[in-house]
Amino acid sequence: MADPRYTTPTYRTAATLGARLIAAGQGWCCEPICLMPTRHIPPGTPRTSWHVAHMPDGITIRPGITAHARCNTSEGAARGNRMRGRTLTPRRWAL
Repeated sequence: MADPRYTTPTYRTAATLGARLIAAGQGWCCEPICLMPTRHIPPGTPRTSWHVAHMPDGITIRPGITAHARCNTSEGAARGNRMRGRTLTPRRWAL
């Protein structure tokens, strides 16, 4: 079953607008931390390589709409880990 956040009319409209922006050369990664060499999402980028970005509440769509898939999933994972009290700390393993 699909996540209900991705089936709302608002989300579908944002995805259509995002696709149009990218096709017109106006797609930019709107995540606060972009992990790619450039924030630009070039025309012709497959839909699987960009996402509709959400605010930290996980529901509201970010004003810039589009984000690289890598940046968006990384931000969501970091937010989820913080909510669960997990932090990325280097570990030293005994040899």
